[in-house]
Amino acid sequence: MPSGFISAVAWLTACILWWSGWRKELAECLPERFVSWMLILWPIVFRLRIKWPAGERAVVWDGAFVWGSAAALAAMVWLNASRRGTAGAASLLIAAVVLFLDQITEHAPRLATVDPLWIVSLTAALIALIVVRNPLERLAALGIGLSLAEAALALGWLGGPNGEAGGLVWSDRWWLAAGEMRLAAYLAAWASDLVRRRGGSRNWG
Repeated sequence: MPSGFISAVAWLTACILWWSGWRKELAECLPERFVSWMLILWPIVFRLRIKWPAGERAVVWDGAFVWGSAAALAAMVWLNASRRGTAGAASLLIAAVVLFLDQITEHAPRLATVDPLWIVSLTAALIALIVVRNPLERLAALGIGLSLAEAALALGWLGGPNGEAGGLVWSDRWWLAAGEMRLAAYLAAWASDLVRRRGGSRNWG
C-alpha cells in the first residue's frame, strides 16, 4: 500500500461522514468548529514543507505534521489544569512507546509479523483510550505523543537527525491511530448503551 493512501482515504471518509450528519458519532464532545477547520485545512497543508532551522542541521517540517501538532496543542489548551496534566502524561507515554516500537522494527524487522504502521498506530490509540477518558484529552495526548516521537527522531535526540519531520508515513500513522481510537470509543459506548437498554427491558418485564 503506497504511503499517504491511508491518510487520503481516512480524511475523505471523515469529511463525508462529518458533512452528512454523523458529527455526534465522529466528534462526540469535541468542538464542531475545531473539527471542521481541521478537516478543511488538512489537505491544504498536506504537501507543504517548512525548513527550520537554517544550516547543516536543518530539518524539513511537513505541513501536515505542523498542523496536526498545532491542533493537538490547541486541544491541550482547552483542557483544564488537571486534565491537561493527565493528557500530558499520556502523550509522554505514547511518545516513549512509539519510539521503542520504532527502534524494534528498525533493528529487528523480523520480529514484526504485521506492518509496523498498524502496530504503532494501534498501540498509541490503545494508550490514549486507556489512560484518558475525554475525547479532547485523547486527541491532545495522541497528537502530541506522535509529534514528540517524530520530532525526537528528526532533531537527532536519539542519534543523527533524519532531516525530515512528518511526511506521508507519519500522516498515515496519525489518521490510522485517530480512526482506531474513535471507532473503539464509539463501539464501547454503543455496547454499553445496548447492555443498559436490554437490562432495563428485562427489569421492566
